[in-house]
Amino acid sequence: MLSDLKVINLTKTFDLTSFACGNYFVLSTCQRCLVVGFNQKMILTAKTDPRSDIYQGDQAYQFLLEVICGLRSKLIGESEIVGQFKQSYAEFVNHPQKNPLVLEVINKLFQDSKKIRSKFLTHIGQQSYAGITKKLLNLSQTYNDVLLFGSGSLSRDLLKVLTKKYNIHLCARNDHKAAELQEKFHIKLLNWENRKYWTSFSNVINTIGAPNQVLFSKEEFNIWRNDNNTKRLFIDLGFPSVVQTPLTTNDGLYRLEDIFGKGVILDQLKNNKIALAKEEITKLVIKRQRSFYLQIPFGWEELKFA
Repeated sequence: MLSDLKVINLTKTFDLTSFACGNYFVLSTCQRCLVVGFNQKMILTAKTDPRSDIYQGDQAYQFLLEVICGLRSKLIGESEIVGQFKQSYAEFVNHPQKNPLVLEVINKLFQDSKKIRSKFLTHIGQQSYAGITKKLLNLSQTYNDVLLFGSGSLSRDLLKVLTKKYNIHLCARNDHKAAELQEKFHIKLLNWENRKYWTSFSNVINTIGAPNQVLFSKEEFNIWRNDNNTKRLFIDLGFPSVVQTPLTTNDGLYRLEDIFGKGVILDQLKNNKIALAKEEITKLVIKRQRSFYLQIPFGWEELKFA
C-alpha cells in the first residue's frame, strides 16, 4: 500500500477546492500546504502548479515524517506543526466519506513521529515559535502584562509556556474559542471591538495572519512607541503579516523572519540530534515499506483510483 502513497507540497496560493473531499488529507499552514492521498488524479492536478513538489511511495511517507517532526520547518524541530496536524486530522476523521487508507497513513504517522520526537527531539523545544517568543519576553525585562492576539493552535502553544510567568490578556475574533482558552488558562479577555487599546500594552504578541489586511497600522505603532521611557516589545508571528510599520528589532518589533533567524542558530548538540532523528526516520520508512498494509476485504482498486 505504501508504494501507492502520494503527497503534494503546494504553494499557499493554490486553490484547494478540488481536494475538498474524503479522498484526501489536507494540511494548510503559514509555511506549507500539503495534500495526502492515493489517487493518481492528484498528481495531474498538482502539475498545474509549477512550484509544487510531488512525493510518491516511501519518499512520500518520509517527507510526511520529516514535516510532522519539524525537520522541514524554518525553525528546525519546532513543535507547533504537531498541533496543526492534529487539527487537520480532527476535520478529516469527521468526514462522512473519509478514505480508510489515508486514515491509516496519518495514524501510523502520528505513532512514528511520537517515537522520533520522544527519542531525539524533546530537548530542542526552544526552537519552537513559543519557546523563542518566551526567550524574547524574558530578555525584554518589561512589565509582566502581555497582550496576545489570536485563538488558534499557535496561541494555545504560547499560553502553555507563558501563563506561569506572565499575566496574559487575549484578544481574538472568535468569541467561542477565546472563551475556551480563558477557561482553560485562566486569562483575561480583551473584547475584539476594543482591540485598538493594544497600544497601551508594553508586550504584544500577534498570531493572526491575513492577506491584504492591516490590523496594526503605522499610526497605532506611533502611539505605541510614544512612551520613550518604557521598553516595548511587539512580536508578529502572523502570516501573511497584518502589521504596517517601518519599525525593526531595534525598536522592539520582531517579525516572523526575525524569529526564523533566531531559530536557525543551533549548537552542535542539537544538530547531532537532528541528524540522528533523520537517520531513524529512514529506518522507520523502510520498516513501514515492508509491513504497511490494510486488511480491506474489497474495494481497494476503487479506493485507489476513485
